[in-house]
Amino acid sequence: MFILKCVFVFCLVAFLDFVWAQYIKHTANANALKSSVYATAIYLLGCVVTIAYVDDHKMIVPCALGAFAGTYISAKLSKNKDVV
Repeated sequence: MFILKCVFVFCLVAFLDFVWAQYIKHTANANALKSSVYATAIYLLGCVVTIAYVDDHKMIVPCALGAFAGTYISAKLSKNKDVV
């Protein structure tokens, strides 16, 4: 169960970090609707992640690794596109 929770938290934070990158991109491009949708997703995902590690501080490690992975993936996907 612990490993499954680690994987869940890692994936959730990786996705959350990807969503943050998209939010920043669309906000910089003044796309109000997309920015608003991504902002909503950030808060919802952030709440779920917080609930996941509040009762188990060992989940901070998968959170940190997920944040790294999410940013890395987002940057790699954006590298070949004309984005901000």
